Amino acid sequence: MQFEYITEPQDIQEIHGRLLVLLSEADQEVFLHELNKRTEPFSGAVFPALISSGERTERGALIAKLNDSCADVLIKDIVQPDLKDFERLSSKRTIFCFVDAFSESLETFIHNTFTYLDDGVRMLGGGAGKLTLKQEPVVFDNSGIYSNAAVMIGADHEIGLGVGHGWKKIDGPFLVTGSQGRSLQSLDYESAKDFYSALVLQHSGTDPRKGDFFAAAKSYPIGVITEDEEMVVRDPITIDGNAVSLVGDIHEYAVTHLLFGDTPSLLEAARSVSKMALSELGEKTPETVFIVDCISRSIFLDSDFQKELDAIRSEINLQIPISGALTLGEIASKDDRFIRFHNKTCVVAIQ
Repeated sequence: MQFEYITEPQDIQEIHGRLLVLLSEADQEVFLHELNKRTEPFSGAVFPALISSGERTERGALIAKLNDSCADVLIKDIVQPDLKDFERLSSKRTIFCFVDAFSESLETFIHNTFTYLDDGVRMLGGGAGKLTLKQEPVVFDNSGIYSNAAVMIGADHEIGLGVGHGWKKIDGPFLVTGSQGRSLQSLDYESAKDFYSALVLQHSGTDPRKGDFFAAAKSYPIGVITEDEEMVVRDPITIDGNAVSLVGDIHEYAVTHLLFGDTPSLLEAARSVSKMALSELGEKTPETVFIVDCISRSIFLDSDFQKELDAIRSEINLQIPISGALTLGEIASKDDRFIRFHNKTCVVAIQ
């Protein structure tokens, strides 16, 4: 699927057919106003920032024209999805999924989606939302804009997919002794707020409980050991009483570590992810690249984030189109067994 980047809302009227639209947070209102003048179908989601021509941008929209073989589904309530929607997607080889990042049902929805898909289907996407870090309506189509919703596009083409993050263990392991959904309540039987903050203070000299919690925590995500002995990253974003709120669920009795990364380790991960995607593509010549990268990862890298995008480009091909979204959590299927919701992670899909 190939995207066209536009900055002028009225230009969308020149693109005909069914559209998938990825909107920047800053330009949401003006683009939706123009989109709502259309009679042709569209669906999409809102993100903090986009990637166009291999560069980050906080403005504009990415537009993909869907061909007749694509299946597009907007699920207005991921808590109780219509199973018929999954039937339309089940035979597709690749599924793009963009879902309300702050829905409490997000990971249950992803898990349930996996059970309805055929073997070998690859799925990628991310959490839609804004840098307010609050739940708002961010998934839309001709009929309106919704929270607790998802837009999914099924395509017949196959992709090479790479997933990685570059964050390293620096402390732990610690046991999750209290949690509820995205709320980490206690670690090793101590309040998560105090336990986590003490770790960050010890390693950085900054106490996240004082001042800007997100700014202090962005360099110290939490790593959760999964059932297959891999590590999924969870991004702490706020303090809620004695709990720490995360982007993504964390389960009671999970084994965790405090993580840390630096620019070289994250850039090396981006290069490895690109190589992984290329190896999955096999002998096919790459035509387009779609990147799903975490907005907090880009905030951490700051001015070095362009180096990450350049690292991806240098491993693949300097000439082919590179587009993507900076998301609040990333969705990627590892293989036929798992589809996971990641944080602070880089996902590269090559067609």
